[in-house]
Amino acid sequence: MKILIDSSVLIEFEKGKNLLYSEIVEATIHHLDLELYLSGTVLNEYLYHFVGIFHGLSPRTIKEKSKIEEALAKELYKKTISPLHFLSDSAEIVDLVPALMSKYNLLPSDAQILSICKIHNIKALASLDIDFTVACQSESIQLINDKQTLYDFINK
Repeated sequence: MKILIDSSVLIEFEKGKNLLYSEIVEATIHHLDLELYLSGTVLNEYLYHFVGIFHGLSPRTIKEKSKIEEALAKELYKKTISPLHFLSDSAEIVDLVPALMSKYNLLPSDAQILSICKIHNIKALASLDIDFTVACQSESIQLINDKQTLYDFINK
């Protein structure tokens, strides 16, 4: 069983506002067939917000103050993403991303995340982003947005 983890889950976990990520990681201990993934888009979005969370400032301000290196120096971000396997994009996204954007009114990064699920045959997306609700349902991808939907997916 594969789950792609969206940046919204990682970011809210770093902020201490939502523990869905820790619940998902904990579930892998009890369900050895559960595999967690991230994509380049997710990594990009996560690191963008991580530098801001680290300093309590906007990522743009951190850049302007030349503090990005400081935010990443201790490599604290690695602790969060270490349980995740990396999935690469493929040439298929060139056509798939615009099609998903049009079909579901998604922004490019969300369409790219959904396309990764489709290309790699991932049947679950953990995200707190409501923009995925209709798209995931239509594409037969389980949207995991709380503890209950996580356990529903695991116990299918």
